[in-house]
Amino acid sequence: MITESGLTCAELGITSEKLTSPTDLRFYNVRTTSGFSIHGIMRSADDKCFVRFPEEVAEKVSEPVAAHNYFTAGGRIRFKTTSSYVAIKTTSGSDSISTTTPVLVSDGFDMYVKNGNKQVFSGNIMPQVHLNPDGYDGILTLPEGEKEITIYMPLYCRIDELYIGLDSKSTLNSHSDYKYTKPVLYYGSSITEGCGSSRPGMAYTAIVSRKVDTDYISLGFGGSAKGEDAIIEYLATVDCSVFVLDYDHNAPTPEHLAATHEKLYLRFRETHPDTPVIFLHRPVFTSGYHPITGRRKIIYDTYYNARARGEKVFIVDDYHIDDPQLCSEWAVDGVHPNDLGITYMAKYVSDALKYAIEM
Repeated sequence: MITESGLTCAELGITSEKLTSPTDLRFYNVRTTSGFSIHGIMRSADDKCFVRFPEEVAEKVSEPVAAHNYFTAGGRIRFKTTSSYVAIKTTSGSDSISTTTPVLVSDGFDMYVKNGNKQVFSGNIMPQVHLNPDGYDGILTLPEGEKEITIYMPLYCRIDELYIGLDSKSTLNSHSDYKYTKPVLYYGSSITEGCGSSRPGMAYTAIVSRKVDTDYISLGFGGSAKGEDAIIEYLATVDCSVFVLDYDHNAPTPEHLAATHEKLYLRFRETHPDTPVIFLHRPVFTSGYHPITGRRKIIYDTYYNARARGEKVFIVDDYHIDDPQLCSEWAVDGVHPNDLGITYMAKYVSDALKYAIEM
């Protein structure tokens, strides 16, 4: 049984009949309760909310990056329990409303349950409309028996506190470790952040994590990844197994990309001489050969220069969809991959990552 007392619905101000009906439901703070592990996010300096990287660094990068830092994209909670239901209660939380981002993506939580060696989607919890200052709550019924659970946090939402509700008569223990516990580090744009996906667990970074069984940190910042000096210096300090440099889309001009792309890579390489680096280019799912020109050439120049020095680098550029009739169906808006495009993108990235991480 769970040894900690937990909080009742009444103590958290929950009035929903679905949550007040289970008499043994108790809520546990994910930050302070043994058994929960937190991945991909950290606490803010004032301990008021979750962030993705230190606020003092984010504020030096740009105002938009500082704002996106409060979104919990890439955040996960993992645990093991025999509870036949899992509930969620958030406190506070401000979200980002976008025409390409449904409520489930911006504010919702995805739940995956381990089945053998695979993480299987088992449902989600989301508000009926966008978040209000009091947050929201919800509950999912799960099969009997012990289950290893991963909960994916919202992609475009600030979360102050997160409570997970379980049957107080059940058990709560730590989830088994990822096969690769040192995280993969991603830096890039809104696509890296997860824009275009149908739910948090469908961001390409999340899919790759499940395919390769690795922890990860998502530093994707919609419209705001521009290779600024402050972010270059921070990336050089992060201990990671592989660095996925998905930097291209937000560079305002080819000249800006040329001035910052290799600079970013070389600074990272100074502090990570043996860490594999995977270069990505913006996904364009078409068939046939495309000459390496323009922005792609800038990325290839960084790659070829690194190869010439004998460094551990890879490039993923040849995105293609097997069915030619689907080539025009891969994006939400012609830019951000939908679930179809994300699935193909994740396939190519995970193939490269599997090879790189085992070097």
